Amino acid sequence: MLIAIAARKLYAVGAHVNPENESESPTQTTKDMRRLFFVCYMMDKDLCLRTGKSPAINDDEVDFTFNDFLLEEAQASHKILLDDGKTCSIFYIMAHLANIKSETYRNLYSLRSNNQPSSVFLKAVRELDERLQQWKNLIPSQFQPSSRIVKETNFNFGSRTTPWLFIHVEYYHIIAVIHRASARNAGLQRTPELQYNPSERMAFNYSADICVESSRSLMFMIQRSKALFVDSKIFWY
Repeated sequence: MLIAIAARKLYAVGAHVNPENESESPTQTTKDMRRLFFVCYMMDKDLCLRTGKSPAINDDEVDFTFNDFLLEEAQASHKILLDDGKTCSIFYIMAHLANIKSETYRNLYSLRSNNQPSSVFLKAVRELDERLQQWKNLIPSQFQPSSRIVKETNFNFGSRTTPWLFIHVEYYHIIAVIHRASARNAGLQRTPELQYNPSERMAFNYSADICVESSRSLMFMIQRSKALFVDSKIFWY
């Protein structure tokens, strides 16, 4: 409810649109409201996936222009200095992931998605998985999560361990959520359409295997990094 109220207030002040459309030099207050809107957006999309309830923010009413000033301010507060001297914005990475979460709910978990033909549903799963793999390119290569976790996987990123652990947790969680949708729609496998379509039935089974593998990787990661998660207050994942 609080996120919905905050979203209403931010819509009222126009924080959902690009402020540079109105003025070439937005005020600091306008910039702060714009950044606050993205914070609200990220929280809203995460909550809708975890609760299975509709989001408060409609993507059709949002201008996703990521202004230079927004990126600079995000880097100032969430700046990660890399070994090559460049900086990476955790805020920028998570804002893009929030959009994938939104599309995941809309295409796989909303009421509308329940009535989709299996072919359309499987296409949505595949496209979301591809988008997530493209999203990984926003992350520096040395910190990118692997497709699966093995015993030799090292989760110690030095002084920058906490933010990257958080991103890895998010990655394995959303992979599981995307492919778990196939199991959620397992009733489709009993329809004549899938009964006589081995390729689609195989696709659903393959998606279920990915979900299990991602969940296993997530649990293994938490087990290996338990102390770090508790210390960084994100153990509740």
